[in-house]
Amino acid sequence: MLACNPPERIDLFLTHTHHDHVAGVPFFKPAYMAGTRVDFWAGHLPPETPLQEVMRRLMQAPLFPVPIDRLGDCRFNSLVRGAPIQPGPGIELKTCPLRHPNGACGYRISYAGKSICIITDTEHVPGTLDQTIVDLVRGADIMVYDAMFTDEEFPQFITWGHSTWQEALRIADAAGVRVAVPFHHSPSHDDDCLDRLAEIAQTIRRGTVFASEGLVLHP
Repeated sequence: MLACNPPERIDLFLTHTHHDHVAGVPFFKPAYMAGTRVDFWAGHLPPETPLQEVMRRLMQAPLFPVPIDRLGDCRFNSLVRGAPIQPGPGIELKTCPLRHPNGACGYRISYAGKSICIITDTEHVPGTLDQTIVDLVRGADIMVYDAMFTDEEFPQFITWGHSTWQEALRIADAAGVRVAVPFHHSPSHDDDCLDRLAEIAQTIRRGTVFASEGLVLHP
């Protein structure tokens, strides 16, 4: 859609740079188009590892045939987690650190009185809500939250850097989030499994929406 009618400026905020979250960057057509500036942002990398260098490695042979130098007007920026920024008129973006191997960044985007939070990937401590996340998502219209596992599965995967759909609901309740959207589902959870979990979630917190392909959310 963006490639058909690209704007003059695009800002892409990365939660982190693991392959499953950046594999689409080399195929992002607007990044190659004249007349469009693309700003990439990340807040999880140490100073000695610039975002541009990470993307350069992703796009070098033999991993990818088109080098990063073939991109158009692309800029690579670092942000400080916890420090708000305004990427555009009337848009406020707040961030927080997430518990994930190599680091990750959570986002809250607010515009025209509405807000959505993106919390991936993060690992919770059982029995203790992550207060940093609770503070970031407090009162949000929508919270998209890492729900890789169930509470029953979680003990087998400690240190993997992921959370559970039940923790998503606990945080949503504690922070007064209007709609919780569990996502980043485990590949071992097929559609039937996710449908069952979604039904259970509805009995616990009405209005919960399990993320699915093609889902459109209206704050």
